[in-house]
Amino acid sequence: MTDNLEVGMKLHAMYSDGEFYPALVDAISTSKNRSKAPVKVSFVGYDEAPVWKSLDNLKSKKIPKSAQTPEPKAKPKAKVKAKAAPEPKAKAKAKAKVKAKAEKPKRAPPSIKLSYFGIEGVAEKIRLALVIGKVEFEDDRVDFARWAEMKPTTKYGQLPVMQIGDGEPFAQSGAMLRYCGRMARLCPPQSTLKIEEAIGLEEDIGRTVAPSLYMGMKPQQYGYPEDMPKEERTKIQLKLRATIIEKPDGPLFQQLGWMEKLLGEGPFMCGKSVTIADCQVIPRLRHLKKGILDGIPATILDDFPKLVEYYDRFHEIPEVKAYYEKLAAAAAAK
Repeated sequence: MTDNLEVGMKLHAMYSDGEFYPALVDAISTSKNRSKAPVKVSFVGYDEAPVWKSLDNLKSKKIPKSAQTPEPKAKPKAKVKAKAAPEPKAKAKAKAKVKAKAEKPKRAPPSIKLSYFGIEGVAEKIRLALVIGKVEFEDDRVDFARWAEMKPTTKYGQLPVMQIGDGEPFAQSGAMLRYCGRMARLCPPQSTLKIEEAIGLEEDIGRTVAPSLYMGMKPQQYGYPEDMPKEERTKIQLKLRATIIEKPDGPLFQQLGWMEKLLGEGPFMCGKSVTIADCQVIPRLRHLKKGILDGIPATILDDFPKLVEYYDRFHEIPEVKAYYEKLAAAAAAK
Protein backbone atom coordinates (compact mmCIF):
# COMPACT_ATOMS: atom_id res chain seq x y z
CA MET A 1 0.00 0.00 0.00
CA THR A 2 2.97 2.36 0.53
CA ASP A 3 4.56 1.62 -2.87
CA ASN A 4 3.28 4.92 -4.33
CA LEU A 5 4.62 7.00 -1.45
CA GLU A 6 8.09 8.49 -1.21
CA VAL A 7 10.05 10.52 1.30
CA GLY A 8 9.55 14.26 0.84
CA MET A 9 6.17 14.04 -0.87
CA LYS A 10 3.35 16.32 0.20
CA LEU A 11 0.01 15.03 1.47
CA HIS A 12 -2.55 15.71 4.19
CA ALA A 13 -2.40 13.96 7.56
CA MET A 14 -4.85 13.80 10.42
CA TYR A 15 -3.83 15.95 13.39
CA SER A 16 -4.78 15.32 17.03
CA ASP A 17 -7.90 17.48 16.64
CA GLY A 18 -9.28 15.09 13.99
CA GLU A 19 -8.72 17.53 11.09
CA PHE A 20 -6.40 16.98 8.10
CA TYR A 21 -3.50 19.41 7.60
CA PRO A 22 -0.64 19.69 5.06
CA ALA A 23 2.27 17.40 5.92
CA LEU A 24 5.48 15.96 4.48
CA VAL A 25 6.52 12.31 4.43
CA ASP A 26 9.69 11.89 6.51
CA ALA A 27 10.05 8.10 6.41
CA ILE A 28 8.32 4.94 5.21
CA SER A 29 8.72 1.67 7.10
CA THR A 30 8.35 -1.87 5.77
CA SER A 31 8.83 -3.42 9.20
CA LYS A 32 6.07 -5.68 10.50
CA ASN A 33 6.22 -3.80 13.78
CA ARG A 34 5.19 -0.67 11.85
CA SER A 35 2.53 -2.28 9.67
CA LYS A 36 -0.32 -0.43 11.41
CA ALA A 37 1.36 2.99 11.10
CA PRO A 38 4.03 2.75 8.41
CA VAL A 39 4.38 6.40 7.39
CA LYS A 40 6.23 9.04 9.41
CA VAL A 41 5.09 12.62 8.72
CA SER A 42 5.77 16.14 9.94
CA PHE A 43 3.12 18.85 9.79
CA VAL A 44 3.99 21.86 7.63
CA GLY A 45 4.57 25.06 9.62
CA TYR A 46 4.20 23.32 12.97
CA ASP A 47 7.15 22.85 15.29
CA GLU A 48 6.45 19.34 16.55
CA ALA A 49 8.31 16.05 16.34
CA PRO A 50 7.34 13.85 13.34
CA VAL A 51 4.71 11.17 14.04
CA TRP A 52 3.91 7.77 12.57
CA LYS A 53 0.53 7.53 10.83
CA SER A 54 -1.62 4.75 9.47
CA LEU A 55 -2.73 4.99 5.84
CA ASP A 56 -6.30 5.79 6.82
CA ASN A 57 -4.94 8.88 8.61
CA LEU A 58 -3.46 10.16 5.35
CA LYS A 59 -4.97 11.75 2.26
CA SER A 60 -3.29 11.74 -1.14
CA LYS A 61 -4.18 10.84 -4.71
CA LYS A 62 -1.32 8.35 -4.57
CA ILE A 63 -2.91 6.40 -1.73
CA PRO A 64 -5.59 3.91 -2.91
CA LYS A 65 -9.03 4.72 -1.55
CA SER A 66 -9.28 1.22 -0.21
CA ALA A 67 -6.33 2.00 2.06
CA GLN A 68 -7.79 5.31 3.20
CA THR A 69 -11.21 3.90 3.99
CA PRO A 70 -10.87 0.13 4.27
CA GLU A 71 -14.02 -1.79 3.48
CA PRO A 72 -15.02 -4.81 5.56
CA LYS A 73 -14.28 -8.14 3.95
CA ALA A 74 -17.32 -9.90 2.51
CA LYS A 75 -18.18 -13.11 4.24
CA PRO A 76 -18.60 -16.17 2.02
CA LYS A 77 -22.19 -17.25 1.63
CA ALA A 78 -23.00 -20.50 3.36
CA LYS A 79 -24.61 -23.16 1.15
CA VAL A 80 -26.89 -24.21 3.94
CA LYS A 81 -28.37 -21.76 6.37
CA ALA A 82 -27.00 -22.86 9.68
CA LYS A 83 -28.37 -22.02 13.05
CA ALA A 84 -26.60 -18.97 14.47
CA ALA A 85 -24.07 -19.96 17.04
CA PRO A 86 -24.28 -18.25 20.40
CA GLU A 87 -21.84 -15.38 20.82
CA PRO A 88 -18.81 -16.06 22.99
CA LYS A 89 -19.14 -14.46 26.43
CA ALA A 90 -16.15 -12.17 25.84
CA LYS A 91 -17.64 -10.84 22.59
CA ALA A 92 -21.05 -10.27 24.16
CA LYS A 93 -19.44 -8.50 27.08
CA ALA A 94 -17.47 -6.23 24.73
CA LYS A 95 -20.66 -5.33 22.80
CA ALA A 96 -22.45 -4.49 26.03
CA LYS A 97 -19.54 -2.28 27.07
CA VAL A 98 -19.60 -0.38 23.75
CA LYS A 99 -23.36 0.09 24.01
CA ALA A 100 -23.11 1.37 27.57
CA LYS A 101 -20.40 3.81 26.54
CA ALA A 102 -22.54 5.12 23.66
CA GLU A 103 -25.52 5.60 25.94
CA LYS A 104 -23.47 7.34 28.62
CA PRO A 105 -24.15 11.10 28.61
CA LYS A 106 -21.25 13.22 27.38
CA ARG A 107 -19.32 15.03 30.08
CA ALA A 108 -19.84 18.78 29.95
CA PRO A 109 -16.72 20.83 29.19
CA PRO A 110 -15.15 22.59 32.20
CA SER A 111 -16.41 26.05 32.97
CA ILE A 112 -14.21 29.01 32.04
CA LYS A 113 -14.11 32.23 34.04
CA LEU A 114 -12.14 35.15 32.63
CA SER A 115 -11.62 38.03 35.06
CA TYR A 116 -10.47 41.46 33.89
CA PHE A 117 -11.38 45.10 34.27
CA GLY A 118 -14.48 46.51 32.58
CA ILE A 119 -12.42 47.65 29.59
CA GLU A 120 -11.10 45.91 26.47
CA GLY A 121 -7.38 46.03 27.23
CA VAL A 122 -5.28 42.87 27.03
CA ALA A 123 -8.24 40.57 27.74
CA GLU A 124 -10.20 41.51 24.63
CA LYS A 125 -8.19 39.21 22.40
CA ILE A 126 -9.11 36.27 24.66
CA ARG A 127 -12.78 37.25 24.73
CA LEU A 128 -12.83 37.45 20.93
CA ALA A 129 -11.27 33.99 20.54
CA LEU A 130 -13.90 32.48 22.83
CA VAL A 131 -16.74 34.39 21.18
CA ILE A 132 -15.73 33.42 17.64
CA GLY A 133 -15.23 29.80 18.70
CA LYS A 134 -18.64 29.77 20.41
CA VAL A 135 -16.99 28.64 23.63
CA GLU A 136 -19.10 29.50 26.66
CA PHE A 137 -17.34 31.50 29.37
CA GLU A 138 -18.05 33.80 32.28
CA ASP A 139 -16.98 37.32 31.34
CA ASP A 140 -16.15 38.60 34.83
CA ARG A 141 -15.67 42.39 34.68
CA VAL A 142 -13.87 43.61 37.79
CA ASP A 143 -14.46 47.16 39.04
CA PHE A 144 -11.63 48.99 40.77
CA ALA A 145 -13.21 48.67 44.22
CA ARG A 146 -13.26 44.86 43.94
CA TRP A 147 -9.77 44.89 42.44
CA ALA A 148 -8.32 46.39 45.61
CA GLU A 149 -9.47 43.29 47.53
CA MET A 150 -8.68 40.86 44.71
CA LYS A 151 -5.14 42.03 43.85
CA PRO A 152 -3.29 40.37 46.78
CA THR A 153 -4.81 37.01 45.83
CA THR A 154 -3.57 37.04 42.21
CA LYS A 155 -0.36 35.35 41.07
CA TYR A 156 1.44 38.44 39.81
CA GLY A 157 -0.71 41.25 41.18
CA GLN A 158 -2.36 41.81 37.82
CA LEU A 159 -5.29 40.92 35.57
CA PRO A 160 -6.47 39.07 33.57
CA VAL A 161 -6.71 35.74 35.37
CA MET A 162 -8.52 32.68 34.08
CA GLN A 163 -9.98 29.78 35.99
CA ILE A 164 -10.90 26.52 34.28
CA GLY A 165 -13.32 24.39 36.25
CA ASP A 166 -12.14 24.01 39.84
CA GLY A 167 -8.50 24.34 38.87
CA GLU A 168 -6.00 26.91 40.04
CA PRO A 169 -6.35 30.29 38.28
CA PHE A 170 -3.58 31.10 35.85
CA ALA A 171 -2.31 34.35 34.38
CA GLN A 172 -0.61 35.88 31.32
CA SER A 173 -2.90 36.92 28.49
CA GLY A 174 -0.74 35.41 25.74
CA ALA A 175 -0.96 31.96 27.31
CA MET A 176 -4.74 32.34 27.64
CA LEU A 177 -5.11 33.42 24.03
CA ARG A 178 -3.25 30.38 22.71
CA TYR A 179 -5.13 27.99 25.00
CA CYS A 180 -8.54 29.42 24.07
CA GLY A 181 -7.51 29.65 20.43
CA ARG A 182 -6.92 25.90 20.33
CA MET A 183 -10.32 25.29 21.91
CA ALA A 184 -11.89 27.57 19.30
CA ARG A 185 -9.93 25.98 16.40
CA LEU A 186 -8.22 29.28 15.61
CA CYS A 187 -4.66 27.89 15.59
CA PRO A 188 -4.18 25.94 12.35
CA PRO A 189 -0.71 24.37 12.56
CA GLN A 190 0.16 25.21 8.94
CA SER A 191 -0.17 28.93 9.83
CA THR A 192 1.80 28.90 13.09
CA LEU A 193 4.72 31.03 11.87
CA LYS A 194 2.53 33.66 10.23
CA ILE A 195 0.25 33.79 13.26
CA GLU A 196 3.19 34.38 15.58
CA GLU A 197 4.65 36.96 13.19
CA ALA A 198 1.44 39.00 13.26
CA ILE A 199 1.17 38.69 17.04
CA GLY A 200 4.78 39.82 17.40
CA LEU A 201 4.19 42.87 15.20
CA GLU A 202 1.15 43.87 17.25
CA GLU A 203 3.21 43.53 20.42
CA ASP A 204 5.82 45.83 18.85
CA ILE A 205 3.07 48.42 18.32
CA GLY A 206 2.08 48.01 21.96
CA ARG A 207 5.66 48.71 23.06
CA THR A 208 5.73 51.82 20.87
CA VAL A 209 2.55 53.24 22.43
CA ALA A 210 3.23 52.13 26.03
CA PRO A 211 5.63 54.89 27.20
CA SER A 212 3.17 57.64 26.28
CA LEU A 213 0.37 55.69 27.94
CA TYR A 214 2.10 54.86 31.22
CA MET A 215 3.69 58.30 31.45
CA GLY A 216 0.22 59.52 32.35
CA MET A 217 -0.46 56.74 34.87
CA LYS A 218 2.92 55.87 36.41
CA PRO A 219 5.46 58.65 35.75
CA GLN A 220 7.72 57.21 38.47
CA GLN A 221 8.57 54.34 36.10
CA TYR A 222 10.29 56.88 33.84
CA GLY A 223 12.22 58.73 36.52
CA TYR A 224 9.62 61.40 37.33
CA PRO A 225 7.94 62.05 40.70
CA GLU A 226 4.85 59.92 41.40
CA ASP A 227 2.92 63.09 42.27
CA MET A 228 3.94 64.86 39.04
CA PRO A 229 1.24 67.42 38.08
CA LYS A 230 -1.16 66.20 35.41
CA GLU A 231 -0.40 69.16 33.12
CA GLU A 232 3.30 68.22 33.01
CA ARG A 233 2.48 64.54 32.38
CA THR A 234 0.17 65.46 29.51
CA LYS A 235 2.80 67.72 27.95
CA ILE A 236 5.32 64.85 27.82
CA GLN A 237 2.66 62.42 26.56
CA LEU A 238 1.74 64.68 23.66
CA LYS A 239 5.40 65.14 22.73
CA LEU A 240 5.98 61.37 22.71
CA ARG A 241 2.89 60.72 20.60
CA ALA A 242 3.69 63.45 18.11
CA THR A 243 7.00 61.66 17.52
CA ILE A 244 5.55 58.16 16.99
CA ILE A 245 2.85 59.25 14.51
CA GLU A 246 5.09 61.49 12.42
CA LYS A 247 4.96 60.68 8.70
CA PRO A 248 6.64 58.79 7.15
CA ASP A 249 9.24 57.68 9.70
CA GLY A 250 7.39 57.76 13.03
CA PRO A 251 7.57 54.28 14.63
CA LEU A 252 3.80 53.83 14.94
CA PHE A 253 3.18 55.05 11.39
CA GLN A 254 5.81 52.64 10.07
CA GLN A 255 4.46 49.70 12.06
CA LEU A 256 0.91 50.22 10.80
CA GLY A 257 2.30 50.22 7.27
CA TRP A 258 4.07 46.93 7.96
CA MET A 259 0.87 45.49 9.41
CA GLU A 260 -1.01 46.43 6.23
CA LYS A 261 1.71 44.82 4.13
CA LEU A 262 1.57 41.65 6.24
CA LEU A 263 -2.20 41.53 5.75
CA GLY A 264 -1.73 41.60 1.98
CA GLU A 265 -4.94 40.75 0.15
CA GLY A 266 -6.37 39.10 3.26
CA PRO A 267 -9.17 38.77 3.92
CA PHE A 268 -7.68 38.09 7.37
CA MET A 269 -4.19 38.32 8.82
CA CYS A 270 -3.25 34.75 7.91
CA GLY A 271 -5.38 34.14 4.84
CA LYS A 272 -8.97 33.09 4.31
CA SER A 273 -9.76 32.07 7.89
CA VAL A 274 -9.78 33.92 11.20
CA THR A 275 -6.99 32.97 13.62
CA ILE A 276 -5.78 34.16 17.00
CA ALA A 277 -3.63 36.66 15.08
CA ASP A 278 -6.82 38.58 14.22
CA CYS A 279 -7.98 38.36 17.83
CA GLN A 280 -4.66 39.98 18.81
CA VAL A 281 -4.56 42.69 16.15
CA ILE A 282 -8.17 43.92 16.16
CA PRO A 283 -8.23 45.21 19.79
CA ARG A 284 -5.13 47.29 19.02
CA LEU A 285 -6.83 48.84 15.98
CA ARG A 286 -10.00 49.44 18.03
CA HIS A 287 -7.94 51.23 20.67
CA LEU A 288 -6.30 53.50 18.10
CA LYS A 289 -9.58 54.26 16.29
CA LYS A 290 -11.39 55.31 19.46
CA GLY A 291 -9.42 58.55 19.65
CA ILE A 292 -9.00 58.21 23.42
CA LEU A 293 -5.22 58.66 23.28
CA ASP A 294 -4.55 62.39 23.30
CA GLY A 295 -2.29 63.27 20.41
CA ILE A 296 -3.18 60.20 18.33
CA PRO A 297 -6.14 61.06 16.09
CA ALA A 298 -9.02 58.61 15.61
CA THR A 299 -8.34 58.93 11.88
CA ILE A 300 -4.85 57.44 12.13
CA LEU A 301 -5.86 54.36 10.12
CA ASP A 302 -7.11 56.46 7.20
CA ASP A 303 -3.65 56.26 5.62
CA PHE A 304 -4.01 52.48 5.54
CA PRO A 305 -7.17 51.64 3.56
CA LYS A 306 -6.59 47.88 3.57
CA LEU A 307 -6.42 47.89 7.37
CA VAL A 308 -9.68 49.85 7.48
CA GLU A 309 -11.37 47.32 5.18
CA TYR A 310 -9.98 44.49 7.28
CA TYR A 311 -11.24 46.15 10.46
CA ASP A 312 -14.75 46.50 9.03
CA ARG A 313 -14.72 42.94 7.63
CA PHE A 314 -13.80 41.46 11.00
CA HIS A 315 -16.61 43.31 12.74
CA GLU A 316 -19.11 41.81 10.28
CA ILE A 317 -18.37 38.29 11.52
CA PRO A 318 -21.79 37.30 13.00
CA GLU A 319 -20.42 36.26 16.41
CA VAL A 320 -18.30 39.40 16.70
CA LYS A 321 -21.13 41.67 15.58
CA ALA A 322 -23.55 40.10 18.08
CA TYR A 323 -20.96 40.38 20.87
CA TYR A 324 -20.38 44.11 20.43
CA GLU A 325 -24.09 44.81 19.91
CA LYS A 326 -24.81 43.05 23.21
CA LEU A 327 -22.15 45.11 25.00
CA ALA A 328 -23.50 48.33 23.48
CA ALA A 329 -27.04 47.48 24.58
CA ALA A 330 -25.87 46.70 28.11
CA ALA A 331 -23.96 50.00 28.31
CA ALA A 332 -26.99 51.94 27.04
CA ALA A 333 -29.22 50.32 29.64
CA LYS A 334 -27.06 51.56 32.56
